[in-house]
Amino acid sequence: MKVIVKWAAALMLIVSASAFAGDSLEKGQKLLPGERITSTNGNYYLIMQNDGNLVLYKKVGSGKEALWSSKTTGKPSARAVMQWDGNFVIYSTSSGALWSSNTHVNDPAKLRMQNDGNLVIYKTDGTPIWSTKTTQETCTYEYVDHWGGTVVDGTAQFGGYTCTVYAPLLPAPGPHFEPLGNGDLCVYYPPYAGKLLTEVCN
Repeated sequence: MKVIVKWAAALMLIVSASAFAGDSLEKGQKLLPGERITSTNGNYYLIMQNDGNLVLYKKVGSGKEALWSSKTTGKPSARAVMQWDGNFVIYSTSSGALWSSNTHVNDPAKLRMQNDGNLVIYKTDGTPIWSTKTTQETCTYEYVDHWGGTVVDGTAQFGGYTCTVYAPLLPAPGPHFEPLGNGDLCVYYPPYAGKLLTEVCN
């Protein structure tokens, strides 16, 4: 019976230590070597490396790209702690502080790995007090109005001139100027092509 109790207690300890696994660290939680938090979209993660360096990575295809680090390489077994006073600190095995966010706000703050690639510390009221400033461009696919539909005969009449009509996909309606042999310009507005699936980045 005693063996069962000890095993259960050990299991509870393991579960509680991993309970924060997700996109954030709450007050009192920490990252041990090899542990990480990951953005909910899965594109970014913060990992406490075995070499003592805390690194924010962006997933790129089957690889990764480092966006930020604490520059504390060479201190194996270091750990990163989200303290109760709102300060995020990396400690060495001797408990000496190697790096900190310098956010002593005496408020239980939260560290979050965001979907835009930025790692941010928030106060309980939602106010951001520190970040890695690594916000990345995000792209989505949206249906956007385009102009440049097909012209049946490939020509258009303007002021008595027959102009060659091109139909490029334009992001907004605008005139196209076609030079004529007599030195004049033939002007046309490309027809509406409808809503097309377009990559939009911001």
